[in-house]
Amino acid sequence: MDTLGFPFFTHCTQANVSDDPGLLEMLSHNLDYFRAKPVNIPKITILLDNGYHPETLSLGRRDLSWWQRDG
Repeated sequence: MDTLGFPFFTHCTQANVSDDPGLLEMLSHNLDYFRAKPVNIPKITILLDNGYHPETLSLGRRDLSWWQRDG
């Protein structure tokens, strides 16, 4: 959601997909949005509730190349 409460993305998964892999899947489907973000925005903050596991997401994000900028 943005600061006004409007969602950036929505993503539906099968019932057997938990929050962590569902979030990584949603982010990977929207890589172009993150790649096109203006350079003057130094970082993107993603707020999560207690249903997510930071250690699992840290391992999963290594597979997503957009977390680190080239050069």
